[in-house]
Amino acid sequence: MIVTVLTVGSSILLLGLMLTHFFSYFSSDKSIRIGVSLYLIPTLLIGHTFLYVLIRKNRIQVVSFALTVLYAMGSIYGAYMWGISMPSALLLFSLVIAVVGILFSSRAALVITLASCITILLLGIREIHNPDITLWKEYGIRMIDIISYIVIICISSGLTFLSNFETEKSLKRALASEENLELKVEKRTQELKQSQLETFSAMSQTYELGKVAQGLFHDLITPLTSVALYVSEYDRTNTKQYIEKAVQASDRMRRMLEVTKSQIEVKNEYTIFSALKEIEISKDLQQYSARKKNVTITVTPNNDLFLYGVELRFNQIISNIVQNAIEAFEDACTNSINIDISDTVITISNNGPQIPLLVLSNLFTTSLSTKQGHFGIGLPSIKNILTNDFQGTLDIKSSIEETKFILNFPHAKVSKSLSTIIQGNKV
Repeated sequence: MIVTVLTVGSSILLLGLMLTHFFSYFSSDKSIRIGVSLYLIPTLLIGHTFLYVLIRKNRIQVVSFALTVLYAMGSIYGAYMWGISMPSALLLFSLVIAVVGILFSSRAALVITLASCITILLLGIREIHNPDITLWKEYGIRMIDIISYIVIICISSGLTFLSNFETEKSLKRALASEENLELKVEKRTQELKQSQLETFSAMSQTYELGKVAQGLFHDLITPLTSVALYVSEYDRTNTKQYIEKAVQASDRMRRMLEVTKSQIEVKNEYTIFSALKEIEISKDLQQYSARKKNVTITVTPNNDLFLYGVELRFNQIISNIVQNAIEAFEDACTNSINIDISDTVITISNNGPQIPLLVLSNLFTTSLSTKQGHFGIGLPSIKNILTNDFQGTLDIKSSIEETKFILNFPHAKVSKSLSTIIQGNKV
């Protein structure tokens, strides 16, 4: 803004000088004539127009430097031609110092002040030895006048320096405060986003566990009934095989309860764990929901991945994807979900309906859900856990034939034995 005001203001003054110049040639009063070439002022006007174009292109430093040079040349030219005692020359020197202080820095203004004082001294000495320069005034210049001019320039420069110095200090403090505020706001925003995702993840886990519990109670009825039946048969026949069958049924219930307990307990311990084992646990938990939709879940372990992290968080990833796939199935004869483990990639594919392109591009938007009565927070939580906890990536491809969720774990280790992985880490 300052550069624009200076450029436009100088252009207006030059235009006024040019009009005065023209008027002096058509006027009989020769006292208003200006001792400047008729071609210089239009040239300067064209130059200022070019500077304004540079301002529009945001070349502020170039324009600032050009204006400073023009004002300095104007002041030196005027003092050289008509003497340093000419009032407009001194005003131009003061203007140059003020412009440099505003557009550049206080230190630059001090340098220009020193240069101006030396220039005034040299031009003043020249004026003393060449009195013809000041024929426009009644008396010549003396050394005391030159010293007075230098003192005035120094005082003016000192005031400009103090003003600019305080302004620069205030700007630095304001910029530092603004930067700190931006960092605090950004940090707080990230913390709020993370807290929101963790809350959504906890809500999603509770919601999914509620549905798992419904299936668990249903599945426990069968082994409980078997235990009661086998015990009654043993009482009636006193045959050992019924006791063995009752024990097997109770073991089945114990495994189901242990699996469920492992999902309910919040464990934030970072360990090396088997991805295949967690996938099998997730599969067992989803069996009730799968049977209701006539869905077959198969696991193809070409390799076993061993990951470092929290087991429960990985289980959340698999369970959410599988549960979403089950709920997406419509009534059909054969519904299938296949979990393929290969190298460092886990692919969960299903033959359910195609995900629309518009929905696919917004799947990771918080609160997006295409199912009635569903939180719609599973997939954003999955991506957050996958990225932050396992440094993994998720890619989704959907067509009429099948939909694939491709989970890539670049830092996973592939082995047939967990003990081999643990031993390798110790080494």
